[in-house]
Amino acid sequence: MTTQRIVLAIEEMPDGSVGRVPSIRVEESPRAADYLSGRFDLAPPAGSTPRDRGTELYTRLRDHPPVCTELDAAFGAVATAPTEALYFHIRHPNAHALSWEELYVNGDFCTLNPRWPVGRMARETTPSALRTLNGRLNIVAVLSAAGRSGLAQARSLLSLVHSTVGEQLGVHLTIISAEDAVLAAARAADPAGVTTIEMPIDGTALLAAIKAAEPHILHIFGHGSAPGADSGMPLGDMRTLVFASAADFLATGTADDTATGSISLHLSHLVRAVQGVNPLLVFLAACETAGAAGGPVLAHEVALGAVPAVIGMRRLVDVRTVNSATATLYPAVLDSINAALATVDGRLDWASVLSGTRAALAGDPNSDSWADPVLYLGSRDFVVRSTADNTDTVSYLGLLGERNDLSVYLNANTIEAGLRLRISARIAELDAAIAAHFAGLGMPVPPPTLAPQTGARQ
Repeated sequence: MTTQRIVLAIEEMPDGSVGRVPSIRVEESPRAADYLSGRFDLAPPAGSTPRDRGTELYTRLRDHPPVCTELDAAFGAVATAPTEALYFHIRHPNAHALSWEELYVNGDFCTLNPRWPVGRMARETTPSALRTLNGRLNIVAVLSAAGRSGLAQARSLLSLVHSTVGEQLGVHLTIISAEDAVLAAARAADPAGVTTIEMPIDGTALLAAIKAAEPHILHIFGHGSAPGADSGMPLGDMRTLVFASAADFLATGTADDTATGSISLHLSHLVRAVQGVNPLLVFLAACETAGAAGGPVLAHEVALGAVPAVIGMRRLVDVRTVNSATATLYPAVLDSINAALATVDGRLDWASVLSGTRAALAGDPNSDSWADPVLYLGSRDFVVRSTADNTDTVSYLGLLGERNDLSVYLNANTIEAGLRLRISARIAELDAAIAAHFAGLGMPVPPPTLAPQTGARQ
C-alpha cells in the first residue's frame, strides 16, 4: 500500500514580546494544508505512563488548528486509506527530549498501528538520497559490549545471509567482535557470505575496519556514554560509544553489569567515518543513543551527515530489547529494499519499516520498550537502485521535473476543462518521451524525488 506522510516541523518563530518561542507548523501533507506556525509547549509531558504522556502530547498538537485538521483527517480515514506516516521535523533542540513515539490517539498508540508509523527528521535534511547496490548488500555489525553477549544478534544477522531475500540482494555480512561466542558463530558460517574480524585494538583501527567493509547497513552494539558537561570534552565528543576488547572480555566475561569496555568512539569521529562510507541505514543499538540528556543526540548527529536513516535508543535498554529489535528489524529492512527495487520509483518509507519491530517489542505487556527505538531521517526521501543510473540523462531529468510540476498543479487546483485537457496532453507527451529514453538505456524512469521541481512547495 502506498505510504503518504504528514511532516510537522517543531522549530522557533518570532514573538514580539519575548523574542523567539517554540512553534509548530504543518510542513508537508497529502492534503492542501495550512502552513502557518503556532506556539508550541516543549516541556516534557508530566505523565507517569506512556499513555498519559502520549495523550498530553496529542492534546498539545490539537491546540494548533492546522495540525488538528491534519490529524483529524489522518486518524479519521477509513481503514483502506493509504498509510500516513507521521514525521516530526526536529528543528528545535528541546524537541528531542519529547517522547513523540508515545503519541496516543483515540485509544491507540500511533506508532503501534501500521497505518500511522512515527519517525523524526533531523534538523537539516537532504531532499533525497539514492543508494545503489550493484548486486551486493553489505551489512557490518560491531558486536562487542562488555557485560552483554552479542550472540543472539549475531545469529539473527547470520540468518539473513542465506535467506531467500538475502540471496536475492547479495547480502554479505562482516562481524567485528571480541566476544569468543560471537567470533565462533561467525567463523562457522559460510565464508563466502561472512567475514569475521577480531575487535581492533583502538577506536581508530575500528573505524578503519568499518570503512574498509563499505557498509550499506551498519549495526553497532556497544555501550552508550554521555560524560557530564564539566568533563572538559568538546561538545561534539560528549557522546561516545564504548566497546569491549578481548582483554575486557577475559576480565569480565559477560556477567559484569558495571563493565563498559576500553575502546571508545567519540561522536565526531563516528560521524566522519559514517559520512565516508555512505550507508543507507545505521542502527546504534546502545543505551541512550537517541537520548537528549548530556549533550548532542548521537543518532541525530549521525543523521545530519546525510545518512538516510539512523535508529538510536531513547533510554537505558535491556539486551533482550536489542536482541528482539535486531531479529525483527533486518528481515523487514531486506524485504522493504527488495520490494522497493521492484517498483518504478524505488522509494522506501523508513517509519513503516519499523512497524513490525515495534509490534514485536510491544508483545511484552510489562514493558514499554516499543517506544525506545527512535528513527531519524537524514534525507526526506530514500531511493534504492539495483544498478547505477546512466548519468547522461540531464535533459530528460529536466523533462521529468516539468512533468511532475504539471502533475502536481493538475491534482492540486480546480482548472477550467480546456486547460486541463491541454495540461493532460502535455503530460502524456512528456511521459512518452521520457519512457522511450530510459527504456533505450534499459533503466526505469527515475522517481519524482530525483527530478528538479520548480513548483513544489518547500
